[in-house]
Amino acid sequence: MRKTPVEADVELIDAYKHVFKEHGKDGQVDRVLADLAEFSGYYDVPSEELGLTALNYARDAGRREVFARILFLLGVTSGYREALRAVAMLQHEALND
Repeated sequence: MRKTPVEADVELIDAYKHVFKEHGKDGQVDRVLADLAEFSGYYDVPSEELGLTALNYARDAGRREVFARILFLLGVTSGYREALRAVAMLQHEALND
C-alpha cells in the first residue's frame, strides 16, 4: 500500500529525529548541530559590502536552506535555536581567531 504524503512526511520527520537522537539529549548531537549551523552560515547572513559573487551568494544561501530544513524537520524550539546560535557564534569566533 502506498503512503499518503502526510504519512511520508511523518516518517521522514521521525527519521530525522532518530538520527539526531531527539536533539538536546546528547551533547554530541548538539555539537554536530552547532558545527552545521556555523559551517552553513545559518546565523551569519553576509552583508552586501563583502562583494560576494552571485555564485558565492547562491552557495551560501543553499547551505543556510539545508540547515533550516534540518531544524524544521527536528521541530526545534525557538529557545533551542537561540542556544544553538550562541554556541555556533562561539565556535565561529574560535575558528577565526
